[in-house]
Amino acid sequence: GARPRFMLQLEALGVDYVDVYMLHSPGRGPESCKAAWRDLEALHEEGFIRALGVSSFSIAQLEELFDFARVKPVYLQNKFSPYDPGSDHEARNQHSVMEWALAH
Repeated sequence: GARPRFMLQLEALGVDYVDVYMLHSPGRGPESCKAAWRDLEALHEEGFIRALGVSSFSIAQLEELFDFARVKPVYLQNKFSPYDPGSDHEARNQHSVMEWALAH
């Protein structure tokens, strides 16, 4: 699970808590994502993590997460390449992750 890895990272940093911790992938499927998120929620509730975030989640994966998450992510990080940035229209169309995040 996510807990043992997190605790090792916390020890390596020499701190008692972190301000933000990101789940950097939805995992191998909905069940692995849910298990990892539950671990992170418990760490959040115990005060080891102040805020949770996600990275590289599609809209469908975010919707799945929001269906079961007790603690919603407050950060969303997705990669945009300076070599292929797309357009403002692409980033802000009604089906983009950015527009979905603004609505939630």
